[in-house]
Amino acid sequence: MQWFSNFGDGGGLEHKKGAKALSQFAFVNRDICWEELEWKGKHGQSPAMVATKPHYFLDLDVERTVENFLENVPEFWSSPEFSESLKDGEILFMDTKFFVELFIDLMYKEDLDDIWEVISEFLKEESFSSLCHHLLIILEESEFRIFLELLLGYISPRIEHKDFGNSSYLLEFILCKCGDPGSFDMLLMLNAIINQRRQLLRLVNDEECQDENEQVKDIVSQMCKTSTNTYTLASILKECAKAKPIEAIKLLGLYSWVIYYRLSKECQTPGSWEALFLSNGISFHESDKYSMLNHEGPLDENDSAGDDKASSRRRKKKKRRKKTRHFDHDGGYDDELLDFDASERRLGLQSGGGSWSLSIDDFSTSWTNV
Repeated sequence: MQWFSNFGDGGGLEHKKGAKALSQFAFVNRDICWEELEWKGKHGQSPAMVATKPHYFLDLDVERTVENFLENVPEFWSSPEFSESLKDGEILFMDTKFFVELFIDLMYKEDLDDIWEVISEFLKEESFSSLCHHLLIILEESEFRIFLELLLGYISPRIEHKDFGNSSYLLEFILCKCGDPGSFDMLLMLNAIINQRRQLLRLVNDEECQDENEQVKDIVSQMCKTSTNTYTLASILKECAKAKPIEAIKLLGLYSWVIYYRLSKECQTPGSWEALFLSNGISFHESDKYSMLNHEGPLDENDSAGDDKASSRRRKKKKRRKKTRHFDHDGGYDDELLDFDASERRLGLQSGGGSWSLSIDDFSTSWTNV
């Protein structure tokens, strides 16, 4: 009932949410529903009186009125007024537990086709990153296996004829190649290596881990001796496609570490970073530092190379910005706005630092060297 109780008091506050929908519908359709409004006083209020004094709606007996509308005014529940009040989804937060239980009942007890169509459409249309952040983190291992099997059912038919050189299909490839139950633990390990790359880098750089650091350097050196054209993203995926799932996961983890290690140790200028992206078939464009999402569409070949003049203007524009939100890709958001100049000094950013949106996730997330 709280949803329909947000009436304004006449002091400049307007009706909100369900209360706004109820009042608007009642005025427009007063000939069929005004008598269904129940008032707390001894007598009711006329439409003319309430129109001049909207705060009279505060005297409405909301519970009895809603009960009357449920029984006698079915037109309200399918009206544009009520539909508009639900668009932002805020009603779901008023009693989340109730709506979750209701949705689950509609899924399994009622087994409604419309509900399952909505779920299927959501899984097909929602970005993989969004699915990870909102669904995977709350699933138990057994539930995650079921989810992965369902997800593969949507992805596998669409990936059979994909070009290995198209980096936009990298995540789909990993799921299809490495999603069988036997490689589940290794898939979690791959995810940990990729997402905790900075912690691993700090570990091997620790003075007490010099032996491990030398081993990492040797591995990177051996893999980089071959021409960079040999180890493009396409060649890596082709090699993984021929391997067994567990070996493919190991290769993906190794290559991801090599690329990140090279970026952290060898790339000192934006140009050297971008050259590495290009050699691996990864399209890119510059992104605002510390921003989380950039929902721009894929760019053409010229966008990856960048325009010197446009880049210069963007860099000058960035310098004029005094405050921005810092995003740590391994941890989350800082709770406060940081002074940009101060944050640069604190984080030790050099003039060669940069931030890009990459094609491997459809340009959805900023990738930085911070």
